[in-house]
Amino acid sequence: MLQKKTLIFSKFIDAHPYVEEHFLSCYLVYYQLTVLQNNRGHIFSIMQTEQIILPHIIFPCADSQNLCVILQEPLDAQHQNQLREELRKYYSEAHVVFYLCKQKFLHQINFCLTIKHYLEEKELHENLIISLISLAVLYNVSDIHITLQEKVGKIALRIEGNLLHFMDFNELLFYKIAQKIKLLCHLDITEKRLPQDGHFSIDGLFDTHSFKTLYQCVKDDFAISLSQQHCDIRISCFPALENESIVLRIPHYSQKFLSLDSLNLQPHIRESLKKHLLAKSGLILVSGPTGSGKSTLLYNCLRFLNDSTKKIITIEDPIEQNIAGITQCQVNEELNFSLALKHILRQDPDIIMIGEIRDSATMESALRATLTGHLVLASIHSHDCQSSIARLKDLGAKQYLLESTLSCIISQRLLKTFCPQCKIQDKAIALGCPHCYYQGFGKRILIQEILDSKMIQDFLRLESLSQESLSKFLSLKQQANNLFEQGIIPYEESLL
Repeated sequence: MLQKKTLIFSKFIDAHPYVEEHFLSCYLVYYQLTVLQNNRGHIFSIMQTEQIILPHIIFPCADSQNLCVILQEPLDAQHQNQLREELRKYYSEAHVVFYLCKQKFLHQINFCLTIKHYLEEKELHENLIISLISLAVLYNVSDIHITLQEKVGKIALRIEGNLLHFMDFNELLFYKIAQKIKLLCHLDITEKRLPQDGHFSIDGLFDTHSFKTLYQCVKDDFAISLSQQHCDIRISCFPALENESIVLRIPHYSQKFLSLDSLNLQPHIRESLKKHLLAKSGLILVSGPTGSGKSTLLYNCLRFLNDSTKKIITIEDPIEQNIAGITQCQVNEELNFSLALKHILRQDPDIIMIGEIRDSATMESALRATLTGHLVLASIHSHDCQSSIARLKDLGAKQYLLESTLSCIISQRLLKTFCPQCKIQDKAIALGCPHCYYQGFGKRILIQEILDSKMIQDFLRLESLSQESLSKFLSLKQQANNLFEQGIIPYEESLL
């Protein structure tokens, strides 16, 4: 962990953060320094750079030949010159620029460099797994990829749809990480030739004193306090040429919206969805690929419906968010979706949510529940609304059943947008900057299409939408093309 020498980063500042600005301004004027902005792109650069002059922190600037140095005391010109001479041994052509940074940013850097230290060891540190998960929540990471390539362990993080390389580590540590994750999920640690899926709760991983001390430094930057949440991590182990590929799916607690109005839905889609949610019965489907926000939409539909007058039961794999007042069931090897659905009907539910319709048995049970007067919400993997109907037919759904049960289908995508900080005006190019981790992409934008009950009836009878329905229907493809023409998304994102 980094040393804290300067008054700016002292315990006094921890106790009285409001005086930090005063001390910073004094140092900036006297030593002619500037403040390095809190930016996670800088942290990624720091993680890729060997720290050879600690407690001073170095990293190369991606858009120039500058070598950035975050100073600790002493800050005087003589000491800066000594550091320049030292750095010339390693970076002979770089122009060295010195900065100060605030306490909050230094804590984040310290947290990440501690993880880097764990990954440089041959033994598995007790805090490594929970630290990686905590970092993932801090950075809004959806998946952590852990692989072994050419006898080198690699960690990559998927942020806003982009897969970013985080760090390399030694081969022996990879085997120990894989074994630890499998033990947490109660998987077979000797099985490497067949895929294995599992999940584990991080609740018990917070108990170590050393992690609590480390976590205390950055917890204010987290969207939630992880230690107070039931956080269930999904795991996929897949056999590869060199050992295994391991992926950890991180639930997005930062996206817990309070109502449907908090979601960035198009007004006509939001109103149509609310109308169908208030119905006594019917099947409402949400479709889209993995990571398109299906679970987020379903959970917010449940919050919209949740009151003391309705019995709501969910079947999920796994339970991603706990909602008070709702009965939530998690499937396992002995209890699958279709079996759980058969028994749910004896629980006198008003509303049923199915995490995913995967097979014909689950689909048939969902349609039967709808026929018996229940409102059923479910997700399905398909390309768009019309292909969702084709998918149900492939699973064996009869047309007359779909006509009488299917009330609404919403299909959605999350498309990458250009980073607004580095996009060239009037051109479909973004150069990359610290704000976008030098990838050129900003936050993703949501597009949706909806088929209401009348459109579904038309499609089932005519095998295509009527002219009247087409006049009201804006497809995902049309929306993506419009966004590309406006210069908001790159061309490849419009190719749905």
